[in-house]
Amino acid sequence: MNAPRFVIALLVLTAAWLGPLAPARAEEAPRDVPAAEGLQLDGRLDEAAWADALVVPAGAVDVPDITSPTGVRPLGLDVRLLRDATGVWIGVRADESPGGGVGLHVFVAGPDALTAADAWGFTYRPLELRADRLAVLAPFVDARAHFPVDAAVDISQAGSWTIEAYVPFAPVHTDAVAPRRLGLGILTRTANVFADAPAGAFARGPAQWLPIAAPADGWQAPVADEIAYEAETQRESRRRAAFAGWMRAMFEAEAADARPEYRALSRLAARAWEGRPLDQLLEARPDLVVPITVARGDVLERMGFFDEAAAAYEAALGLAPGWNEARYGLHVRLAARRALEAPAGEANDLGALDARIDALEQAAGDDPWRRSGVDLAKAERAYRLNDPEAAAALLELLRARFPGDAWIVQLAERVAAARESEPAERRVWSNPPSPRPRVRIETPRGPVVVELFEDDALQAVAQWMWLAQEGFYEGLAVHHTVPGCWVASGDPGSAEEATA
Repeated sequence: MNAPRFVIALLVLTAAWLGPLAPARAEEAPRDVPAAEGLQLDGRLDEAAWADALVVPAGAVDVPDITSPTGVRPLGLDVRLLRDATGVWIGVRADESPGGGVGLHVFVAGPDALTAADAWGFTYRPLELRADRLAVLAPFVDARAHFPVDAAVDISQAGSWTIEAYVPFAPVHTDAVAPRRLGLGILTRTANVFADAPAGAFARGPAQWLPIAAPADGWQAPVADEIAYEAETQRESRRRAAFAGWMRAMFEAEAADARPEYRALSRLAARAWEGRPLDQLLEARPDLVVPITVARGDVLERMGFFDEAAAAYEAALGLAPGWNEARYGLHVRLAARRALEAPAGEANDLGALDARIDALEQAAGDDPWRRSGVDLAKAERAYRLNDPEAAAALLELLRARFPGDAWIVQLAERVAAARESEPAERRVWSNPPSPRPRVRIETPRGPVVVELFEDDALQAVAQWMWLAQEGFYEGLAVHHTVPGCWVASGDPGSAEEATA
């Protein structure tokens, strides 16, 4: 069959297929994940069936609610929390990526973990184009370069996707416990999970963990030998990170010719921080009310309680208007996060993200602190949309002004890696001649180039057209498939069009 006749026949069949696609998908019952190991999530978060899947069964293990000072979290943040027979905690939550629909964040923690900050984890976002953005996160260390995640993504079902990953993990305690690899099969929608939730809706944070058994064939050893070393150093990393904010605040105060006794206070604060809650520390040292209030804002901001964090930073500035740590927290870090993350109940597509960043820029005016918050949000957006050159230009000034900020430093490292790998990626995506037919589909939101396979050509075209109709490619320059990958960047005017 020659290419023109094949394409015409394929598009005719695709049109017939897509007619009932959207309403049929909305009424479908949740599907099971095939061959899921240890944990299954099925259904769509805006369906009634999903609520049934979240019912806590009898025998669940009670644990303290450590997620919020008020005992509540935004609806949809926590999806499932589990514990296996060996005491390892496993958690999965929805993760909204600006401009990228819904992703998933999976974390795994040892039996002695107190908070999610003690967990290993990774985040998968379906529309971030770079394959290496299935990022591994570890507590207070950058494990990205040392602990690879083996993962496979299946989008054969329109309106859903499945990810299976093996996460290297070693519990953080003194016992000699072998590292583990955890196999997860997860299914959810690639649409905005908060779209159908009422604005301001809240649900209680997890008060229980669901126990599960280890896989039948036991836990497998990971391929990375360095995990054992990292497991032994986690406690020291947590201790150092716990009072890093204090030291930074005190050093900034000293640099501004503040009172000389701040140096002594910084040492006292660092020692006091090592195991005392903020309220106890404030009661013991009321003279540290400003840095303690800033630290409270930092904690609330990292937990996602933006209004409470803003109130803490503003209170600190009311007590000490020149306190730079509070200015940075309020106008740079918190402002950027608010622009990048949509509130519950609101859409989080690329247009909404740009609107939030534009509003932040208009409100910033000429204030240098607020302008830095705008630049940070724009740099993160540029990186997520695979524009490392734009991100690097913005980060150059940010790194000069905030050389020790973890977010800015880590983002700059990821951007640098993206710039180094871009030439090689362009060679990969150049699409040399292939015996497989390709078809270019014109849509109101831009072209889609699909490489077809005999056994699933019809479904492949239907999938891509559905994604384009749903607006998943708005603002992106090009979208096409590459064998062995899901989404890749490239040039829509390249030689691949000649084969369509």
